[in-house]
Amino acid sequence: MNEIVRLYLNINPKDHTKLMTELILWFQKSWAGSCELERTMFTGHPSTIKIMSVRGKNSGAYKNAGSFQWTPGVKALAIIFLKALPQNLQENTICMPLLEGERGSLAASLDYALDKQPAWMYSMFGTDSNGNAYLRKLILRSNSGIRRGGSVALSLNDRLLSPQSIEVYFKNILLKNAQEVGRLLQSITGLTA
Repeated sequence: MNEIVRLYLNINPKDHTKLMTELILWFQKSWAGSCELERTMFTGHPSTIKIMSVRGKNSGAYKNAGSFQWTPGVKALAIIFLKALPQNLQENTICMPLLEGERGSLAASLDYALDKQPAWMYSMFGTDSNGNAYLRKLILRSNSGIRRGGSVALSLNDRLLSPQSIEVYFKNILLKNAQEVGRLLQSITGLTA
């Protein structure tokens, strides 16, 4: 037992967090023809339990799962995760925010939700040690609340959730290349690449 404890104490906490954090996203086509997030599974610091959340007003047939609705804030979050995937990042965009927008935009909706911490954030990502939605640590923000005018900028905190630990499924098939993810993003945003 002491050997196990010593091995654990020798692990760099930052490396340990990266190894323990994982996000899986499942998307489906809606009746309207666009792609929408249907289910998530998050495992991450500070908790190592798996947190499943499904789309809807409640979890229905998914026991011990949380729920979320396809709101502008959730849509913005899905876009950030998809844009953060390694196959989407190019050298010239690595330092840029993954999502930006003025008042009324998807980015502003997520920024507002991060301040208000609605129930879906807890259902999808759990809490930090202070009882706040852990998602607040996963998303980095500049000009939060658009206090200086202009746009709010959002990015993934890759120190806590490595893009390599995000898996994306469409109709239960793992997406493995930039073209597949690009088509999914295009369907969600309605914009052409």
